[in-house]
Amino acid sequence: MTGQLSPKQIENRVIETAQFVIDVMDQHGLDVEDGRGRGVRTAQKVRLMHAAIRHHIDRYGKGWDDAIWGRPINHLDQLVTLLAFTAAPLIGLEKMGRPITAEERALHEDYIYAWNVVGQMLGLSPEILPDSAEDAKAQWYAILEIQRVGPSDDGRLLLHALLDLIAELIPGTLVDGVSASLMHEFLDPGVIEWLEVPHPDWTIWPMRALNQFAKVVDLDVPILREIDDLNDLLVEQMVEGLLAFKRTNDRDYFRLPRTLTDAVDAKPRARTVVDTLQALHRLGASIGIVPPPRGVAI
Repeated sequence: MTGQLSPKQIENRVIETAQFVIDVMDQHGLDVEDGRGRGVRTAQKVRLMHAAIRHHIDRYGKGWDDAIWGRPINHLDQLVTLLAFTAAPLIGLEKMGRPITAEERALHEDYIYAWNVVGQMLGLSPEILPDSAEDAKAQWYAILEIQRVGPSDDGRLLLHALLDLIAELIPGTLVDGVSASLMHEFLDPGVIEWLEVPHPDWTIWPMRALNQFAKVVDLDVPILREIDDLNDLLVEQMVEGLLAFKRTNDRDYFRLPRTLTDAVDAKPRARTVVDTLQALHRLGASIGIVPPPRGVAI
């Protein structure tokens, strides 16, 4: 009800959502005493926007039936969106098979708590927020069971607009297929078919090698350092892409915190994303886990 879907509108919404996440997750994003809480102000604006949308639908939304669709932007809708920022990433880590240390598990609980604070700022009742990381994952799966999901034209349009945007944000073209490859690794085949996700390219083979290695090796081994290198590089590339996107599109309101940009600028650039993917691919191919990619020199 916030406007019909179009690639440009989807692009704007994604950038706005990225700004929201960055603001609330910034080092001082939720501070309220010293006035640095940019995340607090952003969450308040989102809550006000949600209230305005509900009012608009109540007054002008002909055909909207609460008995069928529920209240617009209701607690269940907001909770599942919140869980997409909390439970879904943790589930993704589990599906990747990466070992998680006790210290990291404690950080997961802190992460859930921080997002619960954001959820209350958005108007969610504390009683329905998850008590722990395990509770968040259980809520995620429970809601997916009761949500009516299926193929739709809007879903396909949204997916392909998102893939195009991510490809634009990551410099170069060689790893443009990495998003589709990730989806093939994490999503059920039925969802892949509904959304008409493009076929995975060569980037899927290093991912599968990572999954296999991560399930059987200790934490302090070169392969997991390769995984961490790849993760850091992808984050750096995404940050650089967002900055370039801002300059190209003259989006003066898009802001990255100094803590993030300084960390990226200060870190020595030893290799590229492609370098790391190819190193992982060579390692996987050496023991027969992955085939050589077509058209890619390794």
